[in-house]
Amino acid sequence: MTGDAAADSGRGEGTPLDDRAAGIEELRQRIEATREELGQTVHALATKTDVKARAQHKVVAAAHEVHEKATEATADLQEAAAGIWHRVEERIPEPVRDVAGTAKSQVADTTAAVAGKVQKKTPPAVRDKAQTVADTVRRYFPEIVLASTLGMLVLSIRLIRRAVSS
Repeated sequence: MTGDAAADSGRGEGTPLDDRAAGIEELRQRIEATREELGQTVHALATKTDVKARAQHKVVAAAHEVHEKATEATADLQEAAAGIWHRVEERIPEPVRDVAGTAKSQVADTTAAVAGKVQKKTPPAVRDKAQTVADTVRRYFPEIVLASTLGMLVLSIRLIRRAVSS
């Protein structure tokens, strides 16, 4: 054996020393993969046991669903009201419609003038609070309309029952 052949036989591919190094590296990779898998499992278990977060998620989802249904119901009510108004409007004589149109524009002008005066005399803190309330009403308008409609429906049913039972 020459010097090169002796060097190759001790450190070449497929030697026990290389096999051990490859085995150690493979073990390290498996350990890292197991750690990653364990971390994911712990995270999944923590998510499942976080009852508060799950409940909040369900509440948000339910609120979103209620908002969508209220918006749809509001649109349906507005469409029905527009249809009713159209039928009523067809039966109103032309002179009455003209007088009503004139009165409407006068009321709008007067309302705008009064609103301007009120706004000038209202303190900024009160205006800010009123703006907050107005924004809230705009945000929850479909729910407010739906609740009002349901309230009127319940009241109507009670009044009808009282009238029938009397």
